[in-house]
Amino acid sequence: MRPGQGVPRPDHVVGAGGASASMAQLLVDGPFERALDVGTGCGVQALHLASRAAEVAATDVNPRALRLAEVTWALSDVPHVRPQQGSLYEPVAGERFDLIACNPPFVITPDARYTYRESGLAGDGVCAELVRRAPAHLTDGGWCQILANWLHVEGEDWRDRVGEWMAGTGCSGWVVQRDVQDPAEYVELWLRDSCEVGSPEYTRRYDAWLDYFEREAVQGIGYGWISLRNDVAQDAAVRLEEFRHEIEQPVGRYLPEVVDGAMTANRLTDAALLSAHVALAPEVVEERVGVPGAPDPERILLRQRGGLRRVAQVGTIEAALASVCDGTMPVGPLLDAIAELTDRDAAEVRARTPDVLRSLIAEGFFRVAR
Repeated sequence: MRPGQGVPRPDHVVGAGGASASMAQLLVDGPFERALDVGTGCGVQALHLASRAAEVAATDVNPRALRLAEVTWALSDVPHVRPQQGSLYEPVAGERFDLIACNPPFVITPDARYTYRESGLAGDGVCAELVRRAPAHLTDGGWCQILANWLHVEGEDWRDRVGEWMAGTGCSGWVVQRDVQDPAEYVELWLRDSCEVGSPEYTRRYDAWLDYFEREAVQGIGYGWISLRNDVAQDAAVRLEEFRHEIEQPVGRYLPEVVDGAMTANRLTDAALLSAHVALAPEVVEERVGVPGAPDPERILLRQRGGLRRVAQVGTIEAALASVCDGTMPVGPLLDAIAELTDRDAAEVRARTPDVLRSLIAEGFFRVAR
Protein backbone atom coordinates (compact mmCIF):
# COMPACT_ATOMS: atom_id res chain seq x y z
CA MET A 1 0.00 0.00 0.00
CA ARG A 2 1.39 3.43 -0.98
CA PRO A 3 1.67 6.19 1.68
CA GLY A 4 -1.63 7.96 2.21
CA GLN A 5 -3.75 5.10 0.87
CA GLY A 6 -6.17 3.23 3.07
CA VAL A 7 -7.42 6.30 4.96
CA PRO A 8 -10.35 5.21 7.17
CA ARG A 9 -13.90 6.07 6.22
CA PRO A 10 -15.66 8.55 8.57
CA ASP A 11 -17.74 5.75 10.17
CA HIS A 12 -14.75 3.43 10.55
CA VAL A 13 -15.01 0.95 13.44
CA VAL A 14 -11.84 -0.27 15.13
CA GLY A 15 -11.43 -3.72 16.59
CA ALA A 16 -10.15 -4.66 20.01
CA GLY A 17 -6.80 -2.99 20.73
CA GLY A 18 -4.58 -1.67 23.49
CA ALA A 19 -7.13 0.81 24.82
CA SER A 20 -9.92 -1.75 25.01
CA ALA A 21 -7.55 -4.16 26.79
CA SER A 22 -6.68 -1.43 29.32
CA MET A 23 -10.37 -0.74 29.86
CA ALA A 24 -11.06 -4.44 30.47
CA GLN A 25 -8.29 -4.61 33.09
CA LEU A 26 -9.73 -1.56 34.84
CA LEU A 27 -13.30 -2.79 35.27
CA VAL A 28 -14.34 -3.58 38.83
CA ASP A 29 -15.65 -7.06 39.50
CA GLY A 30 -19.35 -7.83 39.74
CA PRO A 31 -21.87 -9.16 39.96
CA PHE A 32 -24.13 -6.27 38.99
CA GLU A 33 -27.74 -6.00 37.91
CA ARG A 34 -27.31 -3.43 35.12
CA ALA A 35 -24.29 -2.19 33.18
CA LEU A 36 -23.78 0.34 30.39
CA ASP A 37 -21.15 0.54 27.66
CA VAL A 38 -21.00 4.12 26.36
CA GLY A 39 -19.54 4.29 22.84
CA THR A 40 -19.43 0.54 22.37
CA GLY A 41 -17.70 0.54 18.96
CA CYS A 42 -17.13 -3.08 17.90
CA GLY A 43 -18.83 -4.24 21.11
CA VAL A 44 -15.84 -5.80 22.84
CA GLN A 45 -16.30 -3.89 26.11
CA ALA A 46 -19.93 -4.97 26.32
CA LEU A 47 -18.69 -8.57 26.31
CA HIS A 48 -16.67 -7.89 29.45
CA LEU A 49 -19.68 -6.19 31.04
CA ALA A 50 -21.90 -9.14 30.11
CA SER A 51 -19.78 -11.37 32.34
CA ARG A 52 -20.46 -9.01 35.26
CA ALA A 53 -24.08 -7.92 34.82
CA ALA A 54 -27.45 -9.53 34.18
CA GLU A 55 -28.45 -6.75 31.79
CA VAL A 56 -26.19 -4.64 29.54
CA ALA A 57 -27.03 -1.60 27.44
CA ALA A 58 -24.61 -0.38 24.77
CA THR A 59 -24.78 2.99 23.04
CA ASP A 60 -23.00 4.43 20.03
CA VAL A 61 -23.61 7.38 17.75
CA ASN A 62 -22.38 5.34 14.76
CA PRO A 63 -25.05 2.98 13.35
CA ARG A 64 -22.36 0.93 11.56
CA ALA A 65 -20.62 0.33 14.89
CA LEU A 66 -23.84 -1.00 16.41
CA ARG A 67 -24.39 -3.38 13.49
CA LEU A 68 -20.87 -4.77 13.85
CA ALA A 69 -21.22 -4.93 17.63
CA GLU A 70 -24.35 -7.06 17.27
CA VAL A 71 -22.31 -9.49 15.18
CA THR A 72 -19.68 -9.56 17.94
CA TRP A 73 -22.29 -10.35 20.58
CA ALA A 74 -23.99 -13.01 18.41
CA LEU A 75 -20.68 -14.77 17.70
CA SER A 76 -19.93 -14.76 21.43
CA ASP A 77 -23.45 -16.02 22.26
CA VAL A 78 -24.23 -13.04 24.50
CA PRO A 79 -27.96 -12.40 24.19
CA HIS A 80 -28.46 -9.90 27.01
CA VAL A 81 -26.87 -6.80 25.44
CA ARG A 82 -29.27 -4.07 24.32
CA PRO A 83 -27.92 -1.79 21.53
CA GLN A 84 -29.13 1.81 21.39
CA GLN A 85 -28.10 4.48 18.91
CA GLY A 86 -27.27 7.97 20.10
CA SER A 87 -24.59 10.17 21.61
CA LEU A 88 -23.12 9.39 25.03
CA TYR A 89 -25.91 9.00 27.62
CA GLU A 90 -28.75 10.31 25.42
CA PRO A 91 -30.19 6.87 24.49
CA VAL A 92 -30.47 5.90 28.19
CA ALA A 93 -32.01 9.11 29.53
CA GLY A 94 -33.60 8.49 32.93
CA GLU A 95 -31.94 5.08 33.38
CA ARG A 96 -29.47 4.15 36.11
CA PHE A 97 -26.74 1.52 36.13
CA ASP A 98 -24.49 -0.22 38.63
CA LEU A 99 -21.48 -0.06 36.31
CA ILE A 100 -20.76 2.28 33.40
CA ALA A 101 -17.74 1.69 31.16
CA CYS A 102 -16.57 4.07 28.49
CA ASN A 103 -13.63 4.06 26.09
CA PRO A 104 -14.77 7.32 24.46
CA PRO A 105 -13.71 9.18 21.32
CA PHE A 106 -11.29 11.23 23.42
CA VAL A 107 -8.81 12.36 20.75
CA ILE A 108 -8.28 16.12 21.01
CA THR A 109 -8.27 17.70 17.56
CA PRO A 110 -9.34 20.96 15.89
CA ASP A 111 -11.59 19.13 13.41
CA ALA A 112 -13.54 15.94 14.09
CA ARG A 113 -13.43 13.54 11.14
CA TYR A 114 -13.77 10.04 12.59
CA THR A 115 -16.57 9.04 14.95
CA TYR A 116 -14.52 6.24 16.52
CA ARG A 117 -11.94 8.63 17.98
CA GLU A 118 -13.26 12.22 17.90
CA SER A 119 -16.42 13.54 19.55
CA GLY A 120 -16.75 16.98 17.97
CA LEU A 121 -16.65 18.64 21.41
CA ALA A 122 -13.88 21.18 21.95
CA GLY A 123 -10.65 20.11 23.65
CA ASP A 124 -11.12 17.47 26.33
CA GLY A 125 -14.79 18.38 26.64
CA VAL A 126 -16.13 14.90 25.93
CA CYS A 127 -14.34 13.45 28.97
CA ALA A 128 -15.51 16.35 31.14
CA GLU A 129 -19.09 15.81 29.94
CA LEU A 130 -18.98 12.07 30.64
CA VAL A 131 -17.79 12.69 34.20
CA ARG A 132 -20.22 15.48 35.02
CA ARG A 133 -23.24 13.60 33.74
CA ALA A 134 -22.31 10.21 35.19
CA PRO A 135 -24.00 10.58 38.63
CA ALA A 136 -27.42 11.02 37.01
CA HIS A 137 -27.04 7.54 35.51
CA LEU A 138 -25.51 5.71 38.48
CA THR A 139 -27.25 3.79 41.22
CA ASP A 140 -26.13 4.54 44.77
CA GLY A 141 -22.68 2.97 45.03
CA GLY A 142 -22.52 2.51 41.26
CA TRP A 143 -19.27 2.84 39.31
CA CYS A 144 -18.33 4.82 36.20
CA GLN A 145 -14.99 4.01 34.58
CA ILE A 146 -13.57 6.03 31.70
CA LEU A 147 -10.39 6.06 29.63
CA ALA A 148 -9.52 9.68 28.95
CA ASN A 149 -7.26 12.33 27.49
CA TRP A 150 -6.89 15.71 29.20
CA LEU A 151 -5.05 18.87 28.33
CA HIS A 152 -1.96 20.17 30.08
CA VAL A 153 -2.42 23.91 29.67
CA GLU A 154 0.25 26.50 30.45
CA GLY A 155 -0.11 27.83 33.99
CA GLU A 156 -2.57 25.12 35.05
CA ASP A 157 -2.09 21.88 36.99
CA TRP A 158 -3.78 18.97 35.22
CA ARG A 159 -5.05 17.74 38.61
CA ASP A 160 -6.99 20.97 39.08
CA ARG A 161 -8.43 20.69 35.59
CA VAL A 162 -9.66 17.12 35.93
CA GLY A 163 -10.60 17.55 39.57
CA GLU A 164 -12.93 20.40 38.62
CA TRP A 165 -14.91 17.99 36.43
CA MET A 166 -15.80 16.00 39.56
CA ALA A 167 -16.50 18.88 41.91
CA GLY A 168 -19.98 18.60 43.35
CA THR A 169 -20.76 15.20 41.81
CA GLY A 170 -20.98 13.44 45.19
CA CYS A 171 -18.68 10.77 43.79
CA SER A 172 -15.52 9.39 45.28
CA GLY A 173 -12.92 8.70 42.68
CA TRP A 174 -9.48 7.79 41.51
CA VAL A 175 -7.79 9.47 38.56
CA VAL A 176 -4.51 8.08 37.28
CA GLN A 177 -2.31 9.67 34.64
CA ARG A 178 -0.35 6.93 32.88
CA ASP A 179 1.38 8.96 30.19
CA VAL A 180 1.89 12.49 28.90
CA GLN A 181 2.65 13.24 25.27
CA ASP A 182 4.26 16.26 23.73
CA PRO A 183 1.81 17.96 21.29
CA ALA A 184 3.96 17.06 18.28
CA GLU A 185 4.15 13.41 19.36
CA TYR A 186 0.41 13.37 19.90
CA VAL A 187 -0.33 14.73 16.42
CA GLU A 188 2.08 12.28 14.80
CA LEU A 189 0.47 9.37 16.66
CA TRP A 190 -3.04 10.13 15.47
CA LEU A 191 -2.02 10.99 11.91
CA ARG A 192 -0.38 7.56 11.77
CA ASP A 193 -3.55 6.08 13.20
CA SER A 194 -5.55 7.49 10.28
CA CYS A 195 -2.92 6.31 7.75
CA GLU A 196 -2.06 9.83 6.59
CA VAL A 197 1.73 9.70 6.85
CA GLY A 198 3.15 10.46 3.41
CA SER A 199 -0.14 11.74 2.04
CA PRO A 200 -0.54 15.18 0.38
CA GLU A 201 -2.67 16.28 3.37
CA TYR A 202 -0.19 15.25 6.05
CA THR A 203 1.79 18.49 6.38
CA ARG A 204 -1.30 20.70 6.24
CA ARG A 205 -3.10 18.70 8.92
CA TYR A 206 0.04 18.45 11.05
CA ASP A 207 0.61 22.22 11.00
CA ALA A 208 -3.07 23.05 11.62
CA TRP A 209 -3.21 20.67 14.58
CA LEU A 210 -0.09 22.13 16.18
CA ASP A 211 -1.36 25.67 15.54
CA TYR A 212 -4.53 24.75 17.42
CA PHE A 213 -2.57 23.48 20.40
CA GLU A 214 -0.42 26.63 20.38
CA ARG A 215 -3.49 28.88 20.36
CA GLU A 216 -4.88 26.98 23.33
CA ALA A 217 -1.54 27.13 25.21
CA VAL A 218 -1.41 23.32 25.30
CA GLN A 219 1.91 21.98 26.55
CA GLY A 220 1.02 18.30 26.68
CA ILE A 221 -1.78 15.76 26.56
CA GLY A 222 -2.32 13.39 29.44
CA TYR A 223 -3.66 9.87 29.08
CA GLY A 224 -5.11 7.76 31.85
CA TRP A 225 -8.24 6.58 33.54
CA ILE A 226 -11.02 7.98 35.69
CA SER A 227 -12.98 5.78 38.09
CA LEU A 228 -15.94 7.24 39.99
CA ARG A 229 -18.13 5.68 42.65
CA ASN A 230 -21.46 7.31 43.38
CA ASP A 231 -21.18 7.62 47.16
CA VAL A 232 -23.78 10.43 47.29
CA ALA A 233 -21.59 12.14 49.87
CA GLN A 234 -20.56 15.74 50.37
CA ASP A 235 -17.22 14.60 51.76
CA ALA A 236 -16.51 12.29 48.83
CA ALA A 237 -12.76 12.02 48.24
CA VAL A 238 -11.14 12.10 44.81
CA ARG A 239 -7.49 11.07 44.50
CA LEU A 240 -5.54 12.29 41.46
CA GLU A 241 -2.04 10.96 40.85
CA GLU A 242 0.44 9.76 38.26
CA PHE A 243 1.81 6.26 37.72
CA ARG A 244 4.40 5.53 35.05
CA HIS A 245 5.60 2.22 36.54
CA GLU A 246 4.11 -1.22 36.01
CA ILE A 247 1.32 -2.15 38.40
CA GLU A 248 -0.49 -5.39 39.09
CA GLN A 249 -3.22 -6.37 36.64
CA PRO A 250 -6.17 -6.51 36.57
CA VAL A 251 -6.58 -3.21 38.38
CA GLY A 252 -10.32 -3.73 38.81
CA ARG A 253 -9.73 -6.53 41.31
CA TYR A 254 -8.37 -4.12 43.94
CA LEU A 255 -9.61 -0.76 42.67
CA PRO A 256 -12.45 -0.50 45.24
CA GLU A 257 -9.88 -0.85 48.03
CA VAL A 258 -7.95 2.10 46.58
CA VAL A 259 -11.04 4.32 46.62
CA ASP A 260 -12.05 3.06 50.07
CA GLY A 261 -8.60 3.94 51.43
CA ALA A 262 -8.76 7.49 50.11
CA MET A 263 -12.31 7.95 51.40
CA THR A 264 -11.48 6.54 54.84
CA ALA A 265 -8.37 8.69 55.20
CA ASN A 266 -10.34 11.78 54.21
CA ARG A 267 -13.00 11.13 56.85
CA LEU A 268 -10.79 10.29 59.83
CA THR A 269 -10.14 13.07 62.30
CA ASP A 270 -6.99 12.86 64.41
CA ALA A 271 -9.02 11.68 67.40
CA ALA A 272 -10.86 9.06 65.36
CA LEU A 273 -7.58 7.81 63.88
CA LEU A 274 -5.97 7.43 67.31
CA SER A 275 -8.98 5.38 68.40
CA ALA A 276 -9.08 3.26 65.25
CA HIS A 277 -7.81 -0.29 64.92
CA VAL A 278 -5.34 -0.26 62.03
CA ALA A 279 -3.55 -3.17 60.35
CA LEU A 280 -0.67 -3.33 57.90
CA ALA A 281 -2.01 -4.14 54.44
CA PRO A 282 -1.14 -7.53 52.90
CA GLU A 283 2.00 -7.75 50.76
CA VAL A 284 3.64 -4.71 52.39
CA VAL A 285 7.27 -5.30 53.34
CA GLU A 286 9.89 -3.15 55.02
CA GLU A 287 13.27 -2.31 53.51
CA ARG A 288 16.15 -0.63 55.36
CA VAL A 289 18.95 1.12 53.51
CA GLY A 290 22.18 1.96 55.28
CA VAL A 291 25.87 1.36 55.71
CA PRO A 292 26.59 -2.18 56.97
CA GLY A 293 27.22 -2.12 60.70
CA ALA A 294 25.76 1.35 61.22
CA PRO A 295 23.50 1.61 64.30
CA ASP A 296 20.70 3.31 62.34
CA PRO A 297 19.52 3.01 58.73
CA GLU A 298 19.73 5.96 56.35
CA ARG A 299 16.24 5.24 55.06
CA ILE A 300 13.32 3.01 55.97
CA LEU A 301 10.95 2.10 53.15
CA LEU A 302 7.57 0.41 53.05
CA ARG A 303 7.03 -1.36 49.73
CA GLN A 304 3.89 -2.91 48.26
CA ARG A 305 4.73 -6.17 46.51
CA GLY A 306 1.34 -6.27 44.82
CA GLY A 307 -1.38 -3.91 43.70
CA LEU A 308 -0.06 -0.44 42.90
CA ARG A 309 3.48 -1.32 44.04
CA ARG A 310 3.97 1.97 45.80
CA VAL A 311 7.03 2.77 47.89
CA ALA A 312 6.93 5.15 50.87
CA GLN A 313 9.79 6.42 52.97
CA VAL A 314 8.81 6.43 56.65
CA GLY A 315 10.28 7.38 60.00
CA THR A 316 11.09 5.12 62.92
CA ILE A 317 7.69 5.67 64.56
CA GLU A 318 5.75 4.61 61.46
CA ALA A 319 8.09 1.66 60.90
CA ALA A 320 7.58 0.54 64.49
CA LEU A 321 3.82 0.92 64.09
CA ALA A 322 3.92 -1.19 60.93
CA SER A 323 5.71 -3.95 62.84
CA VAL A 324 3.08 -4.25 65.58
CA CYS A 325 -0.30 -3.11 64.26
CA ASP A 326 -2.50 -6.08 63.39
CA GLY A 327 -5.91 -4.52 64.05
CA THR A 328 -6.25 -5.83 67.60
CA MET A 329 -5.34 -2.61 69.44
CA PRO A 330 -6.14 1.07 68.83
CA VAL A 331 -3.46 3.28 67.31
CA GLY A 332 -3.17 5.60 70.34
CA PRO A 333 -2.00 3.02 72.92
CA LEU A 334 0.37 1.52 70.35
CA LEU A 335 1.97 4.94 69.80
CA ASP A 336 2.29 5.42 73.56
CA ALA A 337 4.18 2.14 73.83
CA ILE A 338 6.41 3.02 70.86
CA ALA A 339 7.14 6.45 72.37
CA GLU A 340 8.21 4.85 75.63
CA LEU A 341 10.46 2.31 73.90
CA THR A 342 12.11 5.00 71.74
CA ASP A 343 12.38 7.54 74.55
CA ARG A 344 10.03 10.02 72.81
CA ASP A 345 7.41 12.30 74.26
CA ALA A 346 4.09 10.43 73.92
CA ALA A 347 2.02 13.60 73.43
CA GLU A 348 4.31 14.76 70.62
CA VAL A 349 4.16 11.36 68.91
CA ARG A 350 0.35 11.36 69.14
CA ALA A 351 0.26 14.88 67.68
CA ARG A 352 2.54 14.30 64.68
CA THR A 353 1.68 10.75 63.62
CA PRO A 354 -1.96 11.08 62.42
CA ASP A 355 -1.09 13.17 59.34
CA VAL A 356 1.57 10.71 58.23
CA LEU A 357 -0.59 7.68 58.98
CA ARG A 358 -3.56 9.22 57.18
CA SER A 359 -1.45 9.50 54.03
CA LEU A 360 -0.24 5.91 54.38
CA ILE A 361 -3.86 4.72 54.71
CA ALA A 362 -4.84 6.69 51.58
CA GLU A 363 -1.96 5.06 49.70
CA GLY A 364 -2.90 1.55 50.82
CA PHE A 365 -0.03 0.72 53.19
CA PHE A 366 -2.39 0.46 56.17
CA ARG A 367 -6.06 -0.44 56.46
CA VAL A 368 -8.56 0.52 59.11
CA ALA A 369 -9.81 -2.72 60.63
CA ARG A 370 -12.62 -1.09 62.59
